[in-house]
Amino acid sequence: MSNQTKTPSSSLVPPSQLIGVAPALEQGWSVLPGYVGRVTAKTEHIDEFNHVNNLVYPQWALEAAWHHSTLLGFPFSKIKEGGIGFVIARHEFDYKGAVLEGDEVLVATWISANDKRLRMTRDYEMRLANSGKLVFRGQTFFITIDMASGKAVRMPKAFIEAYVSA
Repeated sequence: MSNQTKTPSSSLVPPSQLIGVAPALEQGWSVLPGYVGRVTAKTEHIDEFNHVNNLVYPQWALEAAWHHSTLLGFPFSKIKEGGIGFVIARHEFDYKGAVLEGDEVLVATWISANDKRLRMTRDYEMRLANSGKLVFRGQTFFITIDMASGKAVRMPKAFIEAYVSA
């Protein structure tokens, strides 16, 4: 899902410990997410302003994207084997509130658009687990490429079927 060559080591709770549908809906997500993970803000995430550094939120978002992709049947090993993957064309992030050390954050992601040819869009929301307060919202715009050549290619049928818009 990203320009990285492997799935990043994750701070998020593994997919086997996902939040159920009812609790996810109670959090007030914009749509029913495809994946909701949890992460606790740790000392290494905190910056000089005593809140989670702005660079950490996108990292958590991309980790959630990889977990979701794996749940859809596409761990990086399978993507690499097929030779076609997604690369990031653009991000849009809105920081809505501070996360402090020790805060538990729910990280949600879902597919918001798929043109079934070349482009896919993934949305993210992060909320404080204790209050449901929105602290981050974002989108990543992906393009399908041939991993050997780096050139844009049409999306395989398996991607069209798995990466369905919410």
